[in-house]
Amino acid sequence: MDETALDQETMGRLVKPVTFILGADHPTTKAFRNAAERGFSQDLKQAQIAFNRMKSTDRSTVMDMLEDDQ
Repeated sequence: MDETALDQETMGRLVKPVTFILGADHPTTKAFRNAAERGFSQDLKQAQIAFNRMKSTDRSTVMDMLEDDQ
């Protein structure tokens, strides 16, 4: 599995694509939002775990959307 390490800033930028792919009420979206807003190490860890558990196609789409946004 491709495990991409994400920092707080990147998680903040990924909230929008993750919300688009999974929906606003999805636990992964909430984990990203918490990590981006609060930045606690536990929030960052939970968001990283949630990201790595996403389907690989969804992860790829999210990362592609991030690259398109730059």
